[in-house]
Amino acid sequence: MFKIIKLIIIFVVIFVVIYIYFTINNNINILILGIDSSDKYTHHADTIMLIIFNPKNSKISFISIPRDTLVEYKGKRMKISEIYVYNFSKGGHKNASLQVTKEVERLLNMNIAYYIQTDYNGVKEIVDLLGGVRIKIENRMYYKDRRGGLIIDFKPGVYNLNGQKSIEYLRYRGDKKSDFGRIERQQKFLITVLNDCKKKLTIEKIPLVYKTVYKHMNTNISLDKVIFLFEKFKKIELDKIERMILPGQNIKIDNIYFWKPNYDKIDEMMKEKRK
Repeated sequence: MFKIIKLIIIFVVIFVVIYIYFTINNNINILILGIDSSDKYTHHADTIMLIIFNPKNSKISFISIPRDTLVEYKGKRMKISEIYVYNFSKGGHKNASLQVTKEVERLLNMNIAYYIQTDYNGVKEIVDLLGGVRIKIENRMYYKDRRGGLIIDFKPGVYNLNGQKSIEYLRYRGDKKSDFGRIERQQKFLITVLNDCKKKLTIEKIPLVYKTVYKHMNTNISLDKVIFLFEKFKKIELDKIERMILPGQNIKIDNIYFWKPNYDKIDEMMKEKRK
């Protein structure tokens, strides 16, 4: 009996040592998927962003993948955002999230352990829980979609955006930079939200927040992992986050615009991050 207990203890110790080693020394990769679920029949991956967290040097990198990125999926040419639609009809949010994650792994040639998928309602809930997000808007933002009932109207200035206004800010793509301007705003917004989380949240509040927003999320990150990551993340200087966009170029095929990945530049960008 003593020998069995001893073997169990040794096994547990080895497991803990291995877990700590890989947790401390390896990057933690999390794919963020923002889904446009305004139409219940179509669910596009409107935002695709990889967060790479290196616990060893407390460094975070954001890599945004344009939703029009050209991929070949199951023998078909399509935009990466369409993979979500394709798979949602076959297995819901979990299946769609896993398939997009696999495609991003192939695109970047790296493993991605975790994903978080949410929709506009999830973002609204998080922002309202934080009491709003303070954002500086540099240029006039105006857009009106009569059919969709969407009006976006911001003048330059500093705003404390509530959940609904945050969605309007994140969806806007009416400037000269189009989708890339929107990606820059998404990255800026996420950094601001993370900063607010650092200031306003404590370890004790994490379970309540997790439970509140979970109904708008699909993720493979458990509560205990969220708490672990939050403890690490509290030590990071967020103004030093590295922000990138998938290298590539605009092309037109059969009258449809795509973002064609530049795999040589992607490989160069990812060399130090595939650890």
